[in-house]
Amino acid sequence: MDEKFHSRLSAMQDTLMTLIEKEAKEKNQAVDALSSQIQTLQERLRNAEMTGSSASTFVGDLQMLAQDFATLRGESARADVELRERMARGERELKAEIRAAQRLLLEVAESARHISPERLTATQLSSLKAAPPEPASLPALPGFGSQGSGDSMGVQLDVGTLTVHQDAVEWNVPGVRARARLGTVPPLISEAFEVERFPDIKALRLKIFPLGSRRRTKPGHCSLYLTGPQGAHLQFMLRMGSVEHGPLECIFDRPEKDSGRHDFCVLEDELEVDGSALVHLTVLRADLVAAGT
Repeated sequence: MDEKFHSRLSAMQDTLMTLIEKEAKEKNQAVDALSSQIQTLQERLRNAEMTGSSASTFVGDLQMLAQDFATLRGESARADVELRERMARGERELKAEIRAAQRLLLEVAESARHISPERLTATQLSSLKAAPPEPASLPALPGFGSQGSGDSMGVQLDVGTLTVHQDAVEWNVPGVRARARLGTVPPLISEAFEVERFPDIKALRLKIFPLGSRRRTKPGHCSLYLTGPQGAHLQFMLRMGSVEHGPLECIFDRPEKDSGRHDFCVLEDELEVDGSALVHLTVLRADLVAAGT
């Protein structure tokens, strides 16, 4: 992909240089023609003076030609400046496109780097040698079933990094844009965690569907969920980028239950510059509900 864009940049530079050379050649030819005409009129003026003829006509012609020459020089200078500006603008746009392509390649490489070899069978490992890397998927796990998301596809576990505060968690998920552009990305699930303020609530996890779960109703939206241990009662806020939902409340009365928003936000609008997703969870209340209540 880099070679393709560098070739395009080189071709654009060659085209612009050809235009500049053509403009310069035409300008020089016009200047040479005017200079030749001026010299001819000057010679005619000198000859007229030597023969005693009236030179007023020649003087007027010479002045008009000098004005035309000055006008041509000004227009030529403006054309040269405009052409160079177009060339610089074209180079900037093409370089920006190359940088965007390079970022996408880095994101794809980052996605491939998160594939854990121990999660693949021998058959899958052998097939990866002959095909481009794809995100590894695992069977659906308890707590990530069809109740909250409506999906039974494989999942990708322990993705990204967590930063836990007293009552909040920040989840950084790298390469989400690259994963979404692959078109078949499975749900991405964080490591299990707990918040310091509510130590009795264990094994919380966050889950994001970059392309939206099956219950998504708005095109381009991702789905974001939280799951907790059976018997937990949580009240919380979920935020990704500038979009926040909540307070949300859920009693996790069965293992396969999760809670969140099917149409959380427009994925592309809320990703970070590097294509990662930054998810914030704030737990407002958490307790265990006694069985039968």
